[in-house]
Amino acid sequence: MKLKICGVATLDDAVFLSEIGVDMIGIVNEPSSPRFAKREFNKIVKSKVDKPVVGVTVNGDLSLQGEDMLQIHRVLSAGELSHLTTVNVSNFIFYVPASEEGKVYLKDLVSLGVKNVLVDSPRKGEKTSLKVAREILDVFPNAGIAGGITPFNVMDFIRLNPGWIDVSSGVESYPGKKDHDKVMKIKEAVRNGV
Repeated sequence: MKLKICGVATLDDAVFLSEIGVDMIGIVNEPSSPRFAKREFNKIVKSKVDKPVVGVTVNGDLSLQGEDMLQIHRVLSAGELSHLTTVNVSNFIFYVPASEEGKVYLKDLVSLGVKNVLVDSPRKGEKTSLKVAREILDVFPNAGIAGGITPFNVMDFIRLNPGWIDVSSGVESYPGKKDHDKVMKIKEAVRNGV
């Protein structure tokens, strides 16, 4: 099982995460987020770390701009999905809400040959429904899972056996600044299943 730490907004945190072996470093490029960093920051981080850098957008440009992967954190329209048939989607991560809508949307993504999805709560600040996440993982077992994960509840998510765990606010001192002790607890749990 892999680990992605998202919402990284300082170079010190990015270097720390790379050094301890986190599998992916997520940088939120959405201006409305309290963890916002400009896309140029993705390139700076990429030059300083040896782990994949994931740019995260909601409404921004849907093209790679120096990062290794792009996470689109919203449900795309039918027209946008149609456009994706003309591009290589292997470097994209698609958000799938842990909801009935998400289960239908996942079928559309699977039909496009999507390889990377992230199951997350449909509402900010809420824990992802473990029941719905399990149903989505039954269809797409390599999916990542996010949404309200902390060092105290991470085992609930690990027991679902997703392809990867994605944590942001659950390992923060404040938005954009990671608490290294909390990160280490999550990393240990993901690596050791404890």
